[in-house]
Amino acid sequence: MQEQHLSATRRTEENYGTLKQTHRFAHYTYQAVKESIKK
Repeated sequence: MQEQHLSATRRTEENYGTLKQTHRFAHYTYQAVKESIKK
């Protein structure tokens, strides 16, 4: 039971890490698009 909970927590952390990377990527893309529109 304890082990199952641990793996679930680890999976959540991994998903959160991926989410943060995706968010960062989206943020940079958005900034680049905004800059190119301004030009």
